[in-house]
Amino acid sequence: MTLHKECTLLELIQLVSKSERSDDEVVATIAYLINSGRVRLCGTFAGAKIAARPSLSSFLAWVKTKPSINFLDQAT
Repeated sequence: MTLHKECTLLELIQLVSKSERSDDEVVATIAYLINSGRVRLCGTFAGAKIAARPSLSSFLAWVKTKPSINFLDQAT
């Protein structure tokens, strides 16, 4: 994957999507590249920072590993 130092958000999404396995990885990679300054956005999102929240599936997987708050099995 070859990244240009400056690109549009669409170009960045297309490039990163080719090598990442999931949408969560795409979002995390894009947020890192932009927020770290490795890539600068031009166009509509020039100068923008990306706030990435963890996905609900990641949160639910984390909750299942915590025996003290494992309420998901009891809800059924």
